[in-house]
Amino acid sequence: MRVEFRFMGDQPLVDDQLPTAVFIDYESLFFNFYNNSHGKPDLKEIVGDLKTMGKIMSIKVFGDFTKPELTHERNRVRTITNFIIDCGNESTLIKKDFTDFIMLDHIYQEAFQNQMATQFILITGDGHFSSVATFLKTYMDKEVGVYCTRPNLSRHLRDCVSWARAIEIYDDDKQEYIRKIASSLRRTEQNGKIATFMKTCEHIAQYDNVDFDNCKSIMRELISDGYISTEIITSFSDREIQRLVPNWEMLNQLLKKSSPA
Repeated sequence: MRVEFRFMGDQPLVDDQLPTAVFIDYESLFFNFYNNSHGKPDLKEIVGDLKTMGKIMSIKVFGDFTKPELTHERNRVRTITNFIIDCGNESTLIKKDFTDFIMLDHIYQEAFQNQMATQFILITGDGHFSSVATFLKTYMDKEVGVYCTRPNLSRHLRDCVSWARAIEIYDDDKQEYIRKIASSLRRTEQNGKIATFMKTCEHIAQYDNVDFDNCKSIMRELISDGYISTEIITSFSDREIQRLVPNWEMLNQLLKKSSPA
């Protein structure tokens, strides 16, 4: 697994000496990594990038560490900060996630109590933080940045902050599937044949010796993200077929971007 950091939109004027308070929705960050690559966030790598954006005054980490997946994460978090706020809900009657509310409360407290901090960085993509971002920028004259794994950033939150920085996760196994899918689609196109979803996945699984279900899952992602579209055509036997239509410009950019340096 490889991680890269990129600005979403225009690159801001960066001052690595800007006094900065950082707030991390660790629950969201952890599960975004886990669901994308079955890996865990490299916290020291993330902090290293944060230091290029400002002079870190404090890092506060929030999450429900009673969840089984997060039980042992406290020790990892302590390698970057001792400000760990456990947002677990002990009630057996009310099943509600309090992480957002607790994190918002700490952000507002920091804004009023710490006048030295001129920049706030939120590691979250949740649209619930749009209001506090607007408040910090408009009424407190703060710079507000956000880090988030693609594609989990709320568009409204993006519009409310000063800048947004993507944490892009590259699963090398996933990239290998993408390369095999692109190669199969290119061969089919060059041979003047019609590429369909199931036939393409079956062909890749059989001849490239990869998992059929994983291939289907990644193919669906490529279609959902616009790298491949589908269209209905009529065959010579008057049967309707859903054909795959690669967007080669986007696919080639994805393959180039994901290739190891």
